[in-house]
Amino acid sequence: MSAAICAFVEAHYDDDETRNRLCAPVSLLDDQVGWLATTLGNMMNQGVWSGEPNLNEWIANNRLDAFSAVIRDADMTIAENKAIMEKLGANLMPAISNLQKLIEQASGER
Repeated sequence: MSAAICAFVEAHYDDDETRNRLCAPVSLLDDQVGWLATTLGNMMNQGVWSGEPNLNEWIANNRLDAFSAVIRDADMTIAENKAIMEKLGANLMPAISNLQKLIEQASGER
């Protein structure tokens, strides 16, 4: 998926500043702190992508991104599905804040 996003961005955006903003690298590490940092990096990138309508639509319809398909195909007329999506949305910013705190805490312990 990462390579596909990079290819889409390369083909559809003309300036390097935008390309770099949309393709921020995310390290894949083998420890708990690395997992936290990877998760935070992925969440931050997804936030940036959501502000780009063409890229956001392409990701939502890309077969490589299973989570987008789940969201896209969820029947929002079902109260339980709607409640889950609202809960995800309400907890996004607190989750980012908590990840940042956990990374900072773990970095201080090393």
